[in-house]
Amino acid sequence: MTKEDIVLPENLEQFVPESKLFVALLRLEQRIDASITRFRLQTMEMSTTTQQIYRILRVFLSHQLEGDQLKFLIQGCLVDPDTGNPDLNSSYRFSNFIRRASVTADSSFFQGECDQAEWVRGPEEKAVDGFSIQLPIKASMPDTQLRVQLLLDDFPKRYTVPDRLAAILGLQQETSDRLITALWAYVRRNNLQDAEDPTSVIFDEPLADVFGCSQTSIENIRSSLLSLLAPADPVTFIYQLSLSGDPSQFRHVYEIALQIPDPSKSTQMGRLFCPDDERSADLDELTKRSAYLLNELSKHQRRYQIMMATAESPVDVARMLLANARRDMRIICPDKAPSKITDDCIKQYLSI
Repeated sequence: MTKEDIVLPENLEQFVPESKLFVALLRLEQRIDASITRFRLQTMEMSTTTQQIYRILRVFLSHQLEGDQLKFLIQGCLVDPDTGNPDLNSSYRFSNFIRRASVTADSSFFQGECDQAEWVRGPEEKAVDGFSIQLPIKASMPDTQLRVQLLLDDFPKRYTVPDRLAAILGLQQETSDRLITALWAYVRRNNLQDAEDPTSVIFDEPLADVFGCSQTSIENIRSSLLSLLAPADPVTFIYQLSLSGDPSQFRHVYEIALQIPDPSKSTQMGRLFCPDDERSADLDELTKRSAYLLNELSKHQRRYQIMMATAESPVDVARMLLANARRDMRIICPDKAPSKITDDCIKQYLSI
């Protein structure tokens, strides 16, 4: 049985006044659980959050002809959105932001069965400002369009939200931290936190339909949400390929807005160990109140035990109290012990 299952009879208070303290302690414990739950969520959010800055990833697409090979060039740099100039202070190179790049066209324009070629960044590959993808072409190949897809390596990683959940949160593609924050805001806005157990969330009909259950614990919300997310879709460009004329005239430029970790600021973990004054005062007050109620409960419990023992066997209780008093008197005042006659009477009474 958990504390949530404890329900005291309504008329118990008139027979056991101390039961009011027990009820007050349960309510106080629920308030403490709610405070700890809120702090745990804030801790979860801040421990995984890094200060971010906005930058522009400028992408240059071009091609070169080398015999029967088409060399497709993908280059880029990081740009400061305030100045429009390359960010020379950044330690990131273009390939740091690309996990995979692919070029696709109609197979009838290429030699063999190949209609797609790709570049994949290796785990230990050195960061560069550009790379190329080779495609074999036919000599009589006409002008065509190439579909270029770049799978970004986001900082932090972004996910695609399922349609039903996206309709609830109003987000199509976002980081896991921001999705958790948006989901928790929805829970608070609709009062879905269990009043009896603050560590649980009772889903409404739309969320129950998405997660496939009626409720879950706060600790499991992150894992449940991540199981529904899919990797972000790649960024797609259409490149007009022409084999006649100067290839440099067909250079395409695109810009992608992204976020990167801010090297000039540390994470917000320090805030976890520096709670604001108001929160500290609330926790101190709850701690003192809890200690007081526990002490009062302990006192009333001892009185209750004595009363129950007296009701069952008053003679045994009287003997116990008398024996304790005799022992205490001998310890506290060894020089003023009872006379031998009194002591013998006490012994005789206790032996009855």
